[in-house]
Amino acid sequence: MQRLKILILVLLIQFPVISQITLDHYAEVGKTMMSNGVYSNVSTLVEARYGHLHIQGGALLSVINPQAGLINTITVGVGGEFQVKNFKMKMDGFYLWKPISENLRAYNGGIIVTSRFQHFGVKLGVNTRVYGLSKAATMKYHLSDAVSTALWEPVNLMYQFSYYQPLSTKCNLEVRITNYDKYMILQETNPMIMSRVDYAISPNMWLYAELYYMQAGLLNMRVNYFGYNGRGGLIWEL
Repeated sequence: MQRLKILILVLLIQFPVISQITLDHYAEVGKTMMSNGVYSNVSTLVEARYGHLHIQGGALLSVINPQAGLINTITVGVGGEFQVKNFKMKMDGFYLWKPISENLRAYNGGIIVTSRFQHFGVKLGVNTRVYGLSKAATMKYHLSDAVSTALWEPVNLMYQFSYYQPLSTKCNLEVRITNYDKYMILQETNPMIMSRVDYAISPNMWLYAELYYMQAGLLNMRVNYFGYNGRGGLIWEL
């Protein structure tokens, strides 16, 4: 946690005068095979842009049925936009800290590249993940420094394939298949199916609603149900 605070501070000091800020606030409810009943979370994500560069950060807070306390997940990232021939692309590097339980932590870092067309969008990337016991757990169970308390996953694939369809001048529909979300990264063989509707209140403010269906494994949608998630939020460009 201390390293995460230092990383956020460095990003804020190094970043120049902000030209535009985007706020993403949302609330969600859901249920999975791992949750103890229905859960509910709230989130605030902030992205600051200057030219072709941007930094971002956010926190997911558990309101109902927390797994490991109030803070569910924290994420920070930095990225930039560039062009390859006639294709505009975006590359982001991120760090994600997640307390899975009172004793177990997950530390994720990765890079993802985004390309958007008129009706289709593609995101591909890789991440590495470390599962480790918290300091409180090592002290509680009297584990010495010679005992390994971490498990490292060197490389995992991240993907997202989206289809976009305007419903009106103010309303848009998106359908995507992905194995990651703002605060969650699944295994490559565990995709989520998502539908999203955006509605423009003004040129710089949007309401959106999302519905996720999560599988327990590839091609097992009807057999191995894992969970669902519903979300509603507001995006505001300052």
